[in-house]
Amino acid sequence: SQPQIQVKLVETSEHTIFSRIRFPIRKNALLHGKVFSPTSSKKKFILGIPSMARPETEYLNTTLQNLLSSLSHSELKLIFIVVFLADKEKKVRIDRGKRIYGYLKKHVDSGLIQIIHSPDNIYPFLNYSNIRPTFQDTPGQIEWRSKICLDFSFLMSYCSELSGATYFMHLEDDVVPLKGFINATMDFIDSQNSSEWTSLQLSDYTSIGRLYKTSDLHKLVDFILIFYTKMPVDWLMAEYDRLQVPDNLEIHKINKSLFTHSGKVSSKELFLKKEAMEANKKYDKLKGENPSAVTLLTNMRQYQYFALNNSYFPSSLYFWCIPFHGGSIDIIFNEPQEISSVSIVSGLEKSDGRPEGSDAIKDAWLKVSPRMIELHPKSGIASCINYEDVSHITEPKVHISFDKEKTQKYQCIRLQLGEFQTPYESWLVIKLIRIVLVPSETNIN
Repeated sequence: SQPQIQVKLVETSEHTIFSRIRFPIRKNALLHGKVFSPTSSKKKFILGIPSMARPETEYLNTTLQNLLSSLSHSELKLIFIVVFLADKEKKVRIDRGKRIYGYLKKHVDSGLIQIIHSPDNIYPFLNYSNIRPTFQDTPGQIEWRSKICLDFSFLMSYCSELSGATYFMHLEDDVVPLKGFINATMDFIDSQNSSEWTSLQLSDYTSIGRLYKTSDLHKLVDFILIFYTKMPVDWLMAEYDRLQVPDNLEIHKINKSLFTHSGKVSSKELFLKKEAMEANKKYDKLKGENPSAVTLLTNMRQYQYFALNNSYFPSSLYFWCIPFHGGSIDIIFNEPQEISSVSIVSGLEKSDGRPEGSDAIKDAWLKVSPRMIELHPKSGIASCINYEDVSHITEPKVHISFDKEKTQKYQCIRLQLGEFQTPYESWLVIKLIRIVLVPSETNIN
């Protein structure tokens, strides 16, 4: 007789753990809902929502109800919602699943909503203190953002062949949708002149409302799992897009955001404290005095909702991005203006819980141009004629005065990073861009 050969997986191996992410056993992962074969219930869209419990608050039920109430009967026929409970403690997942099921029993029993979890461990046993830090993050912060990468990957793998759907839309558990967002999404898909897109951005946030073809999810998951300890998941998603079309990258972003972010308690712990946000408000008055008739562009990827606008218009947040040599911020006036001064505050402060001056500008040039030729929103830059260097910036806080004797008007201001602004070793935070114009009846304020 043939000898019996037993194969036993090493439970703690990263390869074993990743196999659970790449090839989830759907019937074991399902807490509440109907089990579908890939072709048993054709849907056009799967809406995937990862969720973790927050202290003393729960956004998920409200978000699910808002999603359902914002769609027409015909739109509801096109969607399928998968909620992934990503809490590490099994009891928390089970208890939350029961509460959500009780709240939305009709929709779960009808097959519109599935509530899932990972029945087995999907987190490698790593000592994050031994991992080379990126963005000056602590081991705890690296572990947290790595967990988010793994959670996203499990959810995407689960949804990749579910219900025969064509598209996967990634959402979060604390969003408010625009009424009719599915019809608006279909219109945006139809408006794409080329099928050569990897993802569509349906909101002002980098991961909320990001749409993929379900046939591409396995490749995206593989990419995230390779680099899950290196950077936040939304940046990995953007990097994946860039690598798919390296010679002609276009950002396919809808003009009017279909989702807003409602949560005040972040499950991702974006390293912001209430005290820090209060401290940042000291710049609001200066931002409020900035010329308003401007267009802001950048080719650097923002983190979550820390958009460029935060550094120029009143906001208790700031611009938070990943820097690189050649990264730029363009400020374009509607009409050429005579500039008196430009002030820039970059980096974090002690009130932010980080060392003074971390994540600041180390090497950048302030440039100006008299005239703009063309805006390129998709690439995040503006074409302007004859840029001239004004000042080399190497400090976190700078105030640059323009020559009062030189009555030159400029339409373009550019902050461009130099070669010593090293990517991946740190973030870049711009808290304030303050522009003062020479008083004139023709100036726009």
